[in-house]
Amino acid sequence: MKGKRTDEAASELLGAMLLLIIAVSVFSVIFLNTLSNVSPEDHPLVTIVGALEGNNIILTHRGGEPLSLESEIVLTIAGTQLNFTAGQLLDNKSKQDGLWTVGELLLYNGTNLTGLKVEATVVDVKGDTTLLMGILQHG
Repeated sequence: MKGKRTDEAASELLGAMLLLIIAVSVFSVIFLNTLSNVSPEDHPLVTIVGALEGNNIILTHRGGEPLSLESEIVLTIAGTQLNFTAGQLLDNKSKQDGLWTVGELLLYNGTNLTGLKVEATVVDVKGDTTLLMGILQHG
């Protein structure tokens, strides 16, 4: 008596293997996407207050982490953009520690700002983060 050979078991085994490979692949992709997300860089937490006093634009560090003297300060007066660093607008005594810290102020002495739109932006260069963006005076 000769045994009859069938391929039924092989096709079921092949189907089970394909389903297992698909499941493992999908799980691996989801796992890698979830765990490989780079956490955001630390951005400084800081409070900066901008004000206009006469023809002076004053930006005061009111609290939070110290900022680098390389932080970018962009003043826009009547559509004209002026670029500075914190170190350029900080007084010499405040610059000694190499940082813009709590209580220190940046001062820009403008010429006749009456009736002109004045905007200020402060950008932390290390974290490439805008820390302040606002209108100090509507024109």
